[in-house]
Amino acid sequence: MEERRLILSFFALAVAASLTLSCGGSSDPSSEHQLLSITLNPAAANAQDYPNGQVQFNATGYYKTAPSTVTPLSAGWGTCYQDAPTTAISVTRTGLAQCAAGAVGTYTVWANDPPFPQGINCNAITACGGGCFVAGTAQLSCGDSSSNRQLQSINIKATANDGQVQFTASGTFSAPPTTVDPLPVDWAPGFLAPPAEYLDYTLTTEPYVFSCLDYPSGTEVQVTAFAPQNPSAPVSGSSPWAKLVMAHSAIACP
Repeated sequence: MEERRLILSFFALAVAASLTLSCGGSSDPSSEHQLLSITLNPAAANAQDYPNGQVQFNATGYYKTAPSTVTPLSAGWGTCYQDAPTTAISVTRTGLAQCAAGAVGTYTVWANDPPFPQGINCNAITACGGGCFVAGTAQLSCGDSSSNRQLQSINIKATANDGQVQFTASGTFSAPPTTVDPLPVDWAPGFLAPPAEYLDYTLTTEPYVFSCLDYPSGTEVQVTAFAPQNPSAPVSGSSPWAKLVMAHSAIACP
């Protein structure tokens, strides 16, 4: 009787082990050929620089175990713009991308692949290929990007010496040349409050100078620099408040 019990117990263990292996219960994902990241080459391209406006992107996958690098990586391809789907550019299943007629601006080409070779059940793919998949991205520029060039921010440099303070401005733009120094701006004393709707301006590259001779040392001088987003705007005019870029700065009199 005891021998029969031992035989039945051994048989039950064998069946359980068989079921565990067949269902993948002993699989350890950390020991598999796990995909860690993806890069695309070229990382950025202008379609105008390529024959027929077609740009061939290639994906490289980087893995946790050998082979640690795979080029080209067989991946899924897609496009997006500001984290949303786009039809302004298209890409084939092999990574050949091109701009749609009339498309202007910089768009994203992406490639993605599951992190594990057996795949995963994923219902959370983002517009740019991420989510539960590993994704790599590159930038594709279409048309004349300079036509979309806009002022993004103003940086004010303040210096104090010889009884006065001086402010100069530089600007950062969305397309080359990305930095302009000095930047033509209008100056206003203090921290400028928004007007009802429009604001008049006159641009100059001259620094804003404030004399501290009639003020005690340590007096704070505040100033606002502002300019239209559109670098092609006239030197003098009126702009909607929402179409202006502003910066504030303060410095103490010496």
